[in-house]
Amino acid sequence: MESTLYICWGLNYHLIHIIGDGRNFWDPKCDGKCEFCDAPDGKHHRMMECMAFNPVREKHMSDINILQNEFPEWIYLPIAQQHPDLPLLRLNNKSRELPAAEPIVQSGDFAPSSHYRFWTDGACSNPTNKDARLSTWAVVVDSTTSSFERENLVQSITSIDASPDVLQCHMLGNTPGEQSAARAELCAVIQAGASAQTTNPDATSDIFTDASYVISTVEALERVNSIEKPIKLPTRI
Repeated sequence: MESTLYICWGLNYHLIHIIGDGRNFWDPKCDGKCEFCDAPDGKHHRMMECMAFNPVREKHMSDINILQNEFPEWIYLPIAQQHPDLPLLRLNNKSRELPAAEPIVQSGDFAPSSHYRFWTDGACSNPTNKDARLSTWAVVVDSTTSSFERENLVQSITSIDASPDVLQCHMLGNTPGEQSAARAELCAVIQAGASAQTTNPDATSDIFTDASYVISTVEALERVNSIEKPIKLPTRI
């Protein structure tokens, strides 16, 4: 799509100086007809109709199809426009909040555990397009009892049809506010800690993340709590 827009810009800049429907305003010798086929001249004619330019159009048929079927106005003024649903998408992201933390229910447990292990992750689709980003997060509760059990699960998990009971997807959701993978990773860690606190305020937790941003943020918050002098936190919080 972006290449199509650039091609249109270039053609428009060039055509406005040579085609009949524009040239006849400043050249009294111009009769407004195409110099290649004697048909009424214009941007649409040169870009879409004139037989003399068929070899050029054949090299860019995907762009021609976009102009014909999706953005015919680009033939005359190729200015990109935002999607009409973009304001609604922005409003939805800005008004969304993290859900309330849910108590952890582990299979076979009749009382809240004194220690929890979480695996957290976050992801973002269309990460390079700020208007189309959509990020999500997830929290998995790990009830395995040994590193040996976890290693066996890692080796066999791709062949298991259903998630094992000892690895439960506890919570998942969309990221509120600005959409990014980093903020999604941070939301997952926040929800893991909040879930443990909701279930058993006295419990300890191990929270695993692969996001260096989350680790640096937690370390910065720890320094804030240990010293009185304010420090600058990472900008994506």
